[in-house]
Amino acid sequence: MARAAKIIAFVGAVLFAAAGLAELYFTAAHLLKNKGDDQTFAVEELDPFPAILEPSEPAANDAESEEVGTGAESFLKEVEFDDLPGFENDNFMEALPAFLNSCNVILQKPEDTPLLQGKAEFGVVGDWKAVCEKIAHFKRDNNTFKTLLKQELKPFAVINTEREDGEDENEGLFTGYYEASVKGAFKKSAKYKYPLLGRPADLIEVNLADFGITADKNRFFARVAKDKLVPYFARKKIEKDMKAPVLMWLDNPVDLFILQIQGSGRVLLENGKEVKVGYAASNENPFTSIGKEMIAAGYLSADEANMPNIRKWLLANPKKAKGLMNKNNRYIFFKKTKGEGPFGAMGIVLTAGRSMAVDTAYIPLGVPLWLDTSDADGVPLQRLMLAQDVGSAIKGPVRGDFFWGFGEEAFARAGTMKAKGRYYVLLPKR
Repeated sequence: MARAAKIIAFVGAVLFAAAGLAELYFTAAHLLKNKGDDQTFAVEELDPFPAILEPSEPAANDAESEEVGTGAESFLKEVEFDDLPGFENDNFMEALPAFLNSCNVILQKPEDTPLLQGKAEFGVVGDWKAVCEKIAHFKRDNNTFKTLLKQELKPFAVINTEREDGEDENEGLFTGYYEASVKGAFKKSAKYKYPLLGRPADLIEVNLADFGITADKNRFFARVAKDKLVPYFARKKIEKDMKAPVLMWLDNPVDLFILQIQGSGRVLLENGKEVKVGYAASNENPFTSIGKEMIAAGYLSADEANMPNIRKWLLANPKKAKGLMNKNNRYIFFKKTKGEGPFGAMGIVLTAGRSMAVDTAYIPLGVPLWLDTSDADGVPLQRLMLAQDVGSAIKGPVRGDFFWGFGEEAFARAGTMKAKGRYYVLLPKR
């Protein structure tokens, strides 16, 4: 590892000195580029549920509204709390723990740190100090908390700058994910023979910020081969070579695959105890949607391709399932975790029904959002959410993944959720 670190530092220093910031960035991007066009530099990308099925400047007509930003990159439009559907009806106190968790992470950074690099409209860390201090000492009722939010924050509609022609400028896709449950053991046996892998020793984390580079995606994983930084191995080779440490052994490959898509879960032991595991690293290979592959092959229709049906089909067709799962080169490595629940990209416990995964190219982690969408049954989901996680399929200005929690009900609700919707980001008044 020490030798690899020296190689990376040397290559980075030479490129930085010879060609400047832009050249180093594009060189690093080239080194990590795989055949897929969707390669990213994310480090904490879980592969949330919706990935199974997936992955112009609007004019302001209202004189009282204001678009934040300049030119074609403007995608926040100032609105009023009265414009937020269902705002008066939420149980805001349910979101208070998640809000406090966000504040604890945000305020650890220097006050002049941009909340989202390259997006000045989101302000800096210091803007949140007064808001978070008031919320930290808040111990009253729901209506008082709602009033506090209105006094301290300002809502902005997020414009979907990547929408197709004819689509609503504010609408995007919302899906769900959950904390998976799998059966396993610490020792390999005839029943438990599918390895849950930890982070391999030759998987290197590269942070472009260490070389003075600022990018939407600063960190990524790779390996060193013949003194060069190259992409890490794909799923099939990882499973064949088995160079990574084995944390535990699971009872079937389908639930192992689903656990990787979710990024966190609980391994249930035969003695009734459970072991919590979470995301440790990714091989950074492109993600392939198994749901799309199954639809293309005619195994399931588009209407049938939700997680419960996909899992059922894979378990019933193990030989074909292996080939389908190997088409997804993305591989997630795990680590044992402790705490009340799964941890998101901010390093804090996710709150069921209040934490959401977003695309951090557009939305900074930690910020409160007002969500307006619906679940699989068409029941409105209009509530205060916190942007606290990321996902490889969560791409675009208006794109969210709703965290449903743990258990069979969460599995069912997450696996069938796919709805149009919108959200509004709430920012401190400045």
